[in-house]
Amino acid sequence: MSKNTLFKTCLDIQDKSINSESPTLSELLSWVDLQRDTLKEIGTQSRKRGRLSRTEADLLRNARMFDIARPSQYGGLGLNSAEQARVLEELAAIDASISWCVMIGMDSGIYSGYVDEQIRTKYFQSPGTISAGWIHPQGTAVEQPNGTVKLNGRWQFGSGIDNANVILCGVKYFQNSNPSDKEWVWKIAVVDPENVRIEPTWDTWGLEGSGSQHYSVENITLERNRFFSLKHPQESGAMYAQHDGILRKMAGMPLGVARTALFDAIQKLDQKIQRDGYTDGNRPERAFTELGELTSQFLQVRASVYTSTTQAWDIYTHSAQDEEKCTAALVTTALARQRSFKECRDITIRCGDLLGSQTVYKERGDIGARIRDLTVMNQHAVAQGNIMTLAGNRILGGHESSPFL
Repeated sequence: MSKNTLFKTCLDIQDKSINSESPTLSELLSWVDLQRDTLKEIGTQSRKRGRLSRTEADLLRNARMFDIARPSQYGGLGLNSAEQARVLEELAAIDASISWCVMIGMDSGIYSGYVDEQIRTKYFQSPGTISAGWIHPQGTAVEQPNGTVKLNGRWQFGSGIDNANVILCGVKYFQNSNPSDKEWVWKIAVVDPENVRIEPTWDTWGLEGSGSQHYSVENITLERNRFFSLKHPQESGAMYAQHDGILRKMAGMPLGVARTALFDAIQKLDQKIQRDGYTDGNRPERAFTELGELTSQFLQVRASVYTSTTQAWDIYTHSAQDEEKCTAALVTTALARQRSFKECRDITIRCGDLLGSQTVYKERGDIGARIRDLTVMNQHAVAQGNIMTLAGNRILGGHESSPFL
């Protein structure tokens, strides 16, 4: 019997809190399990290549991985935020870059609820649509006297952009053709891939397979309806009750990476104990204690992620008019998300320390790669300490916000 059995049972018990009876979720998780070896090989090859190939992206597309957030009324699978996170966790347990690309690409289904009908039909209606792009306002969009909008800018972190059907560009939007820094609002532009210049900049030591290239747009003209705001959804419902719909599921990825590191530590410790044996005088008490603490830490952060995300969805569904409850849900999920990135990195590093020198050899495991992936993940805005600052401000009655809280 695998020594991971008890740990897996602990996870299964937690899963009961995230609607594990959902047939769609079960089917997606089963597909990931059946494709485990294939996905692991894809992860290996994408790291060497620096991105997913079109064939690899199509495998995920055909499995409907990019449709999990799309509302059912638009042909999607309509999973809630906790269920989305659970799929990403399962993918990240195999390879973080694959999970990251799915996380970004599936946002097409969420964006479909923010754009007008014409743009939705043209860019977001087809099943399997892959989106990519950095929504932070790094570019500029300036309204012209003739009613069009001039777009310019350069963005980083275009994860999965080589396989994307639609590109998103966060901008400072100026209604005045002679803008000043005090007059802009945050909006997101919907751009055709052929109008974007992709720069081969993704040469990193973590998340190598995500292909998170820089990209730029130079002086193109767009219609006004190609710009939207996450503060002004066109659809109602839990997905759109707050502007963080694209962020809620992100915590699933660090959980998946750390989960496999912990699985690996349990298995290798058991092998060591079985090989070396022990008597009452030389029991590896330190290892037992460390493993217990790591398991406790992981289960707590995982419970925090899924409990807060599930509760937020319920609040947004049934109490969307209660501003205080909705703000509390927004803050709670942001705190759990930030904590998951930080603590999962800590858990994975400690798993490496627990196993000792054997972890430095690639053929004996991939904890080193997982540490690198989590370190790169932790540079994302959702993992930064500024989230705590924004949360504290809200708790004390302030209204300061950002695209990430």
